[in-house]
Amino acid sequence: MKHLHRGLKYFIVIAVIVLTAMFGTAALASADWAIDDQNNVLWGVEVSAVRIDTLPDRTKYAIGEELDLTGGKLAVRLSDRTTRIYALTEKMVSGFDSSVAGVCTLTVTYSGCTTTFDVKITELPIVASPVFSPESGTNYSADLEITISCATEGAAIYYTTDGTDPTAASTLYAGAFKLDAPATVKAVAIADGFEDSEIVSAEYVTKSDENDESNGGGGGGNGHSFTPYITPPPALNGEPSTWEQIAIAIGKLPHGSAITIQLNGNYTVPSYVISAIADVDARVTFVIDDMRSWYLDGALVEQPCDANLGATKIASLRTGKLLGKEGIQLRTYSVDVPAVLTVDFGTESAAIYANIYRKNDDGRLEFAGICKTDADGKAVLPTLSEQGDYVVMLFDFSTLDGDVNNDGVMNALDASAILRDIALIEPSGNPAMRDHDGNGLITEADAHAILIDIVYGRYIA
Repeated sequence: MKHLHRGLKYFIVIAVIVLTAMFGTAALASADWAIDDQNNVLWGVEVSAVRIDTLPDRTKYAIGEELDLTGGKLAVRLSDRTTRIYALTEKMVSGFDSSVAGVCTLTVTYSGCTTTFDVKITELPIVASPVFSPESGTNYSADLEITISCATEGAAIYYTTDGTDPTAASTLYAGAFKLDAPATVKAVAIADGFEDSEIVSAEYVTKSDENDESNGGGGGGNGHSFTPYITPPPALNGEPSTWEQIAIAIGKLPHGSAITIQLNGNYTVPSYVISAIADVDARVTFVIDDMRSWYLDGALVEQPCDANLGATKIASLRTGKLLGKEGIQLRTYSVDVPAVLTVDFGTESAAIYANIYRKNDDGRLEFAGICKTDADGKAVLPTLSEQGDYVVMLFDFSTLDGDVNNDGVMNALDASAILRDIALIEPSGNPAMRDHDGNGLITEADAHAILIDIVYGRYIA
């Protein structure tokens, strides 16, 4: 019986190959089955879509180099709303040409469905990728010493420890450094006359418990116990699950369902989970902690992709150079989906403005947006989905330039408020915003300047 089953399996696979040769993949794409990477036939389903789950380790090539798909993974969405992850193979990929410098778009085809990704072909030699020591892993003691090396002579290495992609403006590697907390370290090597290396990363999970001497007796040593920290899995509505299980569960929900996913430190949400959310138009709250969460409406997702839903609180702030009662400094990453960040400041901060500032490339803070906290003190921050460092300050007044009547927007009513203020008919609600043209005087010219900015779109609503 076992041999009969095996023979039937091989017969089906051979039949598939023959059908493909006779009628092409179009005939197969319409059939009610699919084949996985182990040549198993999956009856009752068909491939509905494919997307790149993980890019290959290499996305840069010198002229003449051969394609290397190591590390690349493809997400295959089936008609039963499940998603399978397969390694990219050369049979799936077409369009690679390293004979000419430029951007080369590769097409990935699986059971009649296609997706694409880009690689860069450069005339310059490419700096060798940095190498971490110890290698990426989780079983490490506290105060782990990290070294980074590069085989390209004279190359400078830049790195980050917060999971963001490093650039020449990041920390310059000058020697071994230590970690005493879980971290994602990323590094890039740069040299004159070379194309920058690939960005490489390593995950380190370290935890020390120097006050725990429970294992110190009888074994010698210093009485310290070091326990590796393991990130707990995400949870769907409080139930710990893998991302694959969460995607399957979401796919079975009625359209428009509202759910909560506790990230539990798992900040990168795979593209197949985002795809499942989009398929059923789910409304999802991704909880970071008691203070911060992301909200995603699946109906607004146009192109599912991996989403980094981290939002690191860097510091709590008090009144300083920025106007406000108090605030926080946050760092967000490349979210790449239409999610919005919600911060709970507490009921004592209800119904006041949250003025948002973003740090520019020069390190200066620029006004980036505004919202108002609700009756519970929660602020839905509209602009933090773009990667960067932000400061959010709470204040009774809007710091939006031109918001003279303090309603959180700049419009013609603000020009009217200035004129009414000048004519002593009614004082403006936000006096600090009256001098819109910045000449130190409050005149009808400020009202005119507001109207001009509105006409030319130089305002933030």
